[in-house]
Formats: sequence, C-alpha cells, structure tokens
Amino acid sequence: MWRPLVIVPLILLSLLGSSSAEVSRLNRLSESPVVLPNVANQSALQLGASRVTAGYYKLAHTHEASMFYLYVKARASQPGKQPVVLWMTGGPGCSSELAFFYENGPYHITEDLGLELSEYGWDVNNNMIYVDQPINTGFSYSEDDRDRIYNEKGVAADMLDFLHAFFEAHPELEDNPLYITGESYGGHYVPAVSYAIFKHNQNITSNTKINLKGLAVGNGLTDPGIQYGAYADFALQNGLIGRTTRNGIKA
Repeated sequence: MWRPLVIVPLILLSLLGSSSAEVSRLNRLSESPVVLPNVANQSALQLGASRVTAGYYKLAHTHEASMFYLYVKARASQPGKQPVVLWMTGGPGCSSELAFFYENGPYHITEDLGLELSEYGWDVNNNMIYVDQPINTGFSYSEDDRDRIYNEKGVAADMLDFLHAFFEAHPELEDNPLYITGESYGGHYVPAVSYAIFKHNQNITSNTKINLKGLAVGNGLTDPGIQYGAYADFALQNGLIGRTTRNGIKA
C-alpha cells in the first residue's frame, strides 16, 4: 500500500516541467495542462488532456512562497456552469494529492500502479481545486522561513489571496457557487477560510465578492479536548468496547 505514495510525487514533478527556481520567479498564477500516464478508459468518460491542470501561485503577501494546486474541470457537459469545490486535506501538513488519488478525486491508483478513472469522483458534477497548504505542505514551498504559517489566520489569508488569483485566471467560474471543503485538520482550515471569505464579502464591493455558498468538513478535528472525551462513549454505543472498559477510559 505504500508504493503509490512514492510514485505520486514523481509523476507530478515530471509533468509540471518547471523547476523550483523557475516557479519562484513568477509573480502570478502559472497553470499548465497535466496528462497523467497509464489512465485506463480515458476516452470512455471524455477525460480530455486539458481537463486536469496543475499550477503554482506566488502568494502576494509573502517573501518567496508559491502555492501548488490541481484544478479538475467537471465531467458534466457544461463544466463552466457547475459549482466550484475547494478541497484541503488536513494533517496539518498532508498534501491534497492524497484526496486526488485516493479519496474524492478523478482517479484511483490500481494494484499495478496504473490509474483508473473513479466513478465516484467529486469532479463528476463539480469543478475541483486541490490545494497543498499551508506553505511547505506537498509541492507548495518557500525558501524563506518567514513564510511558515502557524495559525488559521495565516492559512485563511493565503487561501483568500489564492482564490482571488484563481478566479481572475478563470473568470468563467467566478459567479459559480463555491464550496470550501476538507477533512481531518480541515476542521480548522475550512471554517477559517470560509469565515475569511465571509468577512471579505462584507467589506468590499459586489464585483470583487467570492460567491461562497457553503462549507463541509469530513471527519473533522476541531476541538480535541471535547472530541477525544467522546470517543469512549462512541465506542461503547457502537459495541466496540464494554462498559467496564468505557468506565476505565473515562476515569
């Protein structure tokens, strides 16, 4: 099970075609089509070569930080009319390529290390953005330690900056409903980013608003002090442990 985790970075690095030094000089969003090898039944689901793109965005209010993302156009017949879903894997520090290849993305990795289209990918009906964040997660990077993020306020500021750049690069999507989603430590990221968008929309003119419509968190870690205390009761109610064990844990 560990081998696919090794090949995913190798695949993506070979396809981007830009060195870290080249990307670090960019002062704008740079995006290129991605053609992944060994994809079975690609034509059956009309997955064109330009439907998946990868990019870097040099964050405006940092020293040298560049944020990596994957953008997947919806498989629907008119992707320009479908919602936009931003996905952030948790950790903190887990790359969103985990979701792209293993969870809700357009592909999954087969036993022989090939790729197959997933019939359950969220991209069936949504335009998906998978972001590696905070900086120094996955392929997002900075050579300046001052760009490290240690709190949700910093995460939200960087993601708001990125979203503005993304919608400027894709104006056909800027009026579409946007949903902020994530898992695990996304229980911190998703509310923080959503709140930053909400506050931004309250303070600016209508033509620069982000069309936030909702948020969703799966298996979210929000407050360990509260959540961990409920694990024993959950395990008891679902028949995983007996009452004696439960009482011992809660003691």
